[in-house]
Amino acid sequence: STHFVGGSGGILVSDYSTGDGAMVTWSDPNGPWGNIYGGESASATITVAFDASFYANILVPWTLTGDGYGGEPHVLPGKLTLLGPWGAGVDILEPNGGEIYAVGETHQVRWTSWGTLYYVDLDLSRDGGQNWEALARSQPAGIPFDWVTEGPLSADCLLRVADVDGACEDTSSTAFTIHRPVDWLSLSILGGDLPGGEVDTLLVTVDATGVSPDYDLDATLRFSSNDPLGDVLVPVRLHMGATGVAPTPAPGPALDAWPNPFNPSTLLSFSLADAGPVRLEILDASGRRVRVLTAAVLPAGEHRARWDGRDDDGRRMASGVYLARLRSPDGVAGRKLIVLK
Repeated sequence: STHFVGGSGGILVSDYSTGDGAMVTWSDPNGPWGNIYGGESASATITVAFDASFYANILVPWTLTGDGYGGEPHVLPGKLTLLGPWGAGVDILEPNGGEIYAVGETHQVRWTSWGTLYYVDLDLSRDGGQNWEALARSQPAGIPFDWVTEGPLSADCLLRVADVDGACEDTSSTAFTIHRPVDWLSLSILGGDLPGGEVDTLLVTVDATGVSPDYDLDATLRFSSNDPLGDVLVPVRLHMGATGVAPTPAPGPALDAWPNPFNPSTLLSFSLADAGPVRLEILDASGRRVRVLTAAVLPAGEHRARWDGRDDDGRRMASGVYLARLRSPDGVAGRKLIVLK
């Protein structure tokens, strides 16, 4: 507020009171002689601010009270009217972009509305707005909607809130994500220190409880470190057979190695359709045997053997190309290996 000015007796000084329901007092700095006399007028300005969340029509009453001297009236009442926006409108608050929701979680869809908006329809898009599916119909405009998220999964989801009569609508500003928690996979180690050149074993456990037959679950393990080459991504897939029984290995030997290229070690894995004598050995580029990893009778199924990059005498092999050769009742298989410095 400003001071009252215009009277021949001088100004009336404001106490600058502010806040909700403020009472502003103007006082006379000149003593009891008065500031405004008969036939004179004086004026002051009061600034009133409204919160941006207000909508619709709002009435704010005010009262101006004098000091009781002179003739009536000593009290002047009035009111301020804040006119709300014309028509109807809606703004989405959540999800409005960037949120990450897991399947099965409950989240509130929230929005603000004004004017003649009483009921809204909620729609969900999983492809950036190209296609829409109904989420809720004729939802009261003033009540948030409790949403239990469901698949399919997508990182390109949008939500739309629209007046049931089509007068207005609003859509999420940017995309949000619906994902499935990886509750079927767990790790024995989530972090730690590993000096350069050393090897540690990470146990990855998968749980097929509740997974439907003939269903695939995919995840990616991300290994982050101070390696200047960046993160290492390892895909993991869980496949459930129709009967829930482990499938029989495919005919013929299969030999894989990971990591490859490697330093200092790699894990060789192979599957056998039939039990029998198995020999797994490492050859150098000239075909000379440098290491025998396995020479035993093994049962049918999955098997693993680790090569630490050393020969049979424990000497570290030079960097270069080597061959892992598997001989089994199923046949012969080979895998090229690359040892790095």
